[in-house]
Amino acid sequence: MMGITICYIISLLVLPVWASDELHKSIVSKFDKLANSIEGCMEDYFKSDGKTDTKASSNLGGCMSVIYSKAADEALANFAIWEPWHGRFGYGYPYNKCLRILELLRELAASTLSLQSCLKSKLQPSLLSTRAAETCQVISEMLVFMLRELGEDIFNMRMCRPHDIVAVRIESLKTELATAVSASNLSTLVGVNSTMRDGLSVASFVFVFMEVLEKVEVISKEVEELGKLARFEKRELMLH
Repeated sequence: MMGITICYIISLLVLPVWASDELHKSIVSKFDKLANSIEGCMEDYFKSDGKTDTKASSNLGGCMSVIYSKAADEALANFAIWEPWHGRFGYGYPYNKCLRILELLRELAASTLSLQSCLKSKLQPSLLSTRAAETCQVISEMLVFMLRELGEDIFNMRMCRPHDIVAVRIESLKTELATAVSASNLSTLVGVNSTMRDGLSVASFVFVFMEVLEKVEVISKEVEELGKLARFEKRELMLH
């Protein structure tokens, strides 16, 4: 009995493990996993002559772990609601907003898997020798940067960039992508002797990529709202 009592005292008072802290870490880790997945997915394609290796390590296992984390995340949130106030967590913390962000991250993980499937498809013509290749790489790098920054902001409990600024940047990226693979450039992208199937393959890739961009924009808005509700620290003015 004495040993059990000591364990309880240590667990509750000395080194407590709070569900809210674990939920917070879970959200942050998912941003990093998705950033790594998108980065790995695009690098595998653009650095392998347009032919992705099915055995290549694209960190897509991270996407699967995000998708199948719903039960664990909801359990942590349910426990966190009943925890006493500690640090910045406690009664009144917007755990529902956390669950909303986690739901959107799972949707983004599914879209990332779809993006990888498009690039791995044998029907996908190579985009490496086209202007679209450079555009896609720039966009993917920006997406990775945005996701990692959002994760860092949540980790540091710091307000993220205003959604209005992010939305303008996302819209600009979507325009760049649409221009690079516009109907007038499609014959150049897939080749003069290409078939309608090649054109549809490129269109599918663009559609999924656009979907990923839109989901990141929505996530950015939700993270901003989380910061306001949880009273995150104000962000220092940044020029870039």
